[in-house]
Amino acid sequence: MADGQNVGGRERRKTPRFAVSCRCWVEQDSMTLFGTVTNLSSGGLFLRTLPIVREGRDVEVRLSLGNGVVVGRGAVRWCAQPSARAPGAPSGPPGMGIELTEVTAGQELLEGFIGRKSLVPEP
Repeated sequence: MADGQNVGGRERRKTPRFAVSCRCWVEQDSMTLFGTVTNLSSGGLFLRTLPIVREGRDVEVRLSLGNGVVVGRGAVRWCAQPSARAPGAPSGPPGMGIELTEVTAGQELLEGFIGRKSLVPEP
């Protein structure tokens, strides 16, 4: 569950995610967070950063992907913070699972990335 993909063995994602390492800025009210996206899909991403935005909050997302930028809106769906984990819970990096609710710029860039990744099977 380090990347929030399932609970109780049940997949919660609507679209498959693919490994990536790219910079991302998330804004919520007057706060800006910077982190690295470690997996991405057309429907969401995992941002490795200190998870200081609460679950359920709406955010603005700016993702540096390849030689372009994807801009959109989303909502924080879950947070992973090592200090708050229950004993025996899966380990993983601190961060936030963000559902992308709207892409306002860079839709073709995102679709191109997803299309190229889906042609190559994961090892």
